[in-house]
Order: sequence, then structure tokens, then C-alpha cells
Amino acid sequence: MQNNVRAGAYALRHPALKMDKARVRTESITFEKQRKKLIHHSRGFCYLGGIAGTMGDLTSGEVSLNPDDGFYYLSGRFENRSSAFRAIIVEYPEGEAPEFETSTVEWRRGDPAQESISAEEGICLLSGLSGAFRGEGEVVYLIVDHSGKWHLGGRSNLINTGGKAMVMRFK
Repeated sequence: MQNNVRAGAYALRHPALKMDKARVRTESITFEKQRKKLIHHSRGFCYLGGIAGTMGDLTSGEVSLNPDDGFYYLSGRFENRSSAFRAIIVEYPEGEAPEFETSTVEWRRGDPAQESISAEEGICLLSGLSGAFRGEGEVVYLIVDHSGKWHLGGRSNLINTGGKAMVMRFK
């Protein structure tokens, strides 16, 4: 039985992001190419923007910032050839990228939702997914709740299900 994944996303509309100056593009990885260098953090930022195909128990995809070289990477682990992960890359002209501090928040099956910064302080972007998603019972979400703070959470009865978010606190 094939279990396909679907995802939804919101538009980036925080004024500190200066989206009018940004160029947005995408890059993908598949079973054949499981890691891709994306962009230096001084020129912009990246986040997980799409998934396709079947996600098994050991499938994972993530956009991460490597502190050693300052580049974002899209990487994945695949159980089959039908899966793919896509990164959204937001790139700015030299010297125009917004300044922010980054950190990561992580949610795993069984954990309560993880609270992060307020929407006034910055934004959170989905940066990773892992585990099997076999239907309506598996959910990872990233929302601003009634308190005005970002929360990463989800629900699942399956092992290894989780998500990561990049926290971008504006300077």
C-alpha cells in the first residue's frame, strides 16, 4: 500500500523579511541525490517547502545551517525512490538580507507542542520532517496561537514522527 503525503504552507509576510528585495527559488533532493548545498546565510535563508511521495518510518528531510561553513543544506534519508524533499530559498542582493538570530525547536511524537518566540519578535519556518505519514492521523504543525507565540507540535501513533522549525528572531 502506498501512502502519499500532502502539505500546506503560509505566505511569508513579515515586514522585516524585506520580501520585495528577495528572489525566491526552489531546489529538490531525491533518492539519487540526498544532500544539496543551497545558499550562504549572509545572502538569505531557506526552509522546507515541499515533500512528495511515500514517507516510511525511516524517511526524513531537513534544511539546516552548517555553522562550519555558513551554508544552508537540504538533506534527506529515503526508504524508496518515490520520495522527494524541496527547499524554498529566499535570496537577497549583497548586503540586503535581513539580520536575525537563528535557533531550532524540535517536536517528537508524544511530546507536547513546543512554544517558541512571539510573532512580533520574528518568525518560525518548518525546517524538517521525519517518520511515516500514513494518513490523517499523522500531523506536524507550526502555528501562531491565541497567545501570539509560535508553536511546533503534532500528533501521531507511529514511531519516529517529528518535525523541526528554524526560529528567526529579528535583530
